This record gives sequence, structure tokens and C-alpha cells, in this order.
Amino acid sequence: PQFYFQDDFQIQFLPMFGEIARLLKSGQFPLMTDRLWYGGAILGEYQFAVFNPVSLVSYLAIGAVGQLQYAAALFVLIHIAILSSGL
Repeated sequence: PQFYFQDDFQIQFLPMFGEIARLLKSGQFPLMTDRLWYGGAILGEYQFAVFNPVSLVSYLAIGAVGQLQYAAALFVLIHIAILSSGL
């Protein structure tokens, strides 16, 4: 269960992915938040790609998963599926 907990991925990015999913589910576009220590400028960080519809759908998918290791695995599988469909 600790396979995806070997780097800063789960600490730095997954909480913000969940926050973006929470904002989307509540009907807000994820521009800013005041709920995380990481910072609130979601739009200012290029890693989150909030204008990419594929990223937004993947955030909603991993937002439905309760545990971080399963969310990380699902996030990786979504991107592997996108890569393999492009091949």
C-alpha cells in the first residue's frame, strides 16, 4: 500500500487535486482556495492545468477515491490510459 508514497507526490500534489475536485463538485471553477498549506493560487501554478479539461476530469475521478494511495494509483492509471490510447 505504500508503493506511491516514496516521494513528494502525495504530499505536494494530491491534496490540491482533492481540493480542485471539491471546488468543481461545489460548482466553483478552481482559481483560488484558502484551505491548504500549499498556497491558494491554483491558477498561478502550471502543474495543476486547470484549463485542461482532461485534467479536470481526472481530478474529479481521483476526488471520489477516499485513500491517497488509491487516488495516486488511479491518477497514474488515467495517464497510462491516455498514453496508450495515443500510441
